[in-house]
Amino acid sequence: MFRNRHTGQTFAPKGVFGKRERSMWLKKKRLKDFQNMVTAEGLNVSFLTLTCSDVNGGEKYFKQVMDSMRHAVVRAGYVFKFVWVLEVQPKRYIKTGELARHWHIVLASDGVGVFPHAKYHKERPRGRKYEKIRDGSVITFDWLHTHTLQKIGQYFCMDGYSRGLYRYLLKYLEGNDLIDELRTSSNKKIRTFGGSSVAVVHQMTEHQSLEFSRLVSSDASFADLNFHREGSRIVCRSYSVSVEHIIGNVYKKRRKSKVEYVIKGDWVRDTSSSEEVVNTSE
Repeated sequence: MFRNRHTGQTFAPKGVFGKRERSMWLKKKRLKDFQNMVTAEGLNVSFLTLTCSDVNGGEKYFKQVMDSMRHAVVRAGYVFKFVWVLEVQPKRYIKTGELARHWHIVLASDGVGVFPHAKYHKERPRGRKYEKIRDGSVITFDWLHTHTLQKIGQYFCMDGYSRGLYRYLLKYLEGNDLIDELRTSSNKKIRTFGGSSVAVVHQMTEHQSLEFSRLVSSDASFADLNFHREGSRIVCRSYSVSVEHIIGNVYKKRRKSKVEYVIKGDWVRDTSSSEEVVNTSE
């Protein structure tokens, strides 16, 4: 039994919260954190898809493309953040038997028109379904073609008309029915989710954010310490830096120190069984 320490509501989890369930919970949490960041910082979003067949590699090429894109955007002076979900396209698998990797990526930047914008026409014949509407100021159609040629295969990029990216990616995150088959056929680990780091202020719940603001405003010294998420808690740690001299070189090592403060999660264990149970999906 768990109890919300702010509202007093309680709920009992349904079934066993195993490794797979916890992994999915963490991925959903990271998606929400990313959306919180986009909303709070007013970032512009674009949707990019990259498709790679099961015969010409995949993951290492995907990483190369995203690393090159990040370097180009940051070098131009803009913020670059992204989050992605891997899908194995079911229609393509049914038609051809091919386990093609298909990445759904949300790109976020503080620049306007940094990425190109295209439109998809389902009714058009093959080869003419994609219409180029506007080139990007940093990442252009030529850039995508050059950096994905012989590596990925197909690409499509369009402006995001809203910042509601959570539901857009969630359907692919929960619908990866063919991922296990891809893992079996490739006989190796397959990453299905990833993205840029998100500042801890965007990882807090509403109550944690209020408690964090009160803490920092009451004691300015906390603003210089490191806050990060550990499970459902926001933990504040102080760090010590040690200096080592090895063969004429100076090395600095940053070491964790004691926990200075802990902002608990909203839900805590409750051993009382007399309170009303409220089912919740959160």
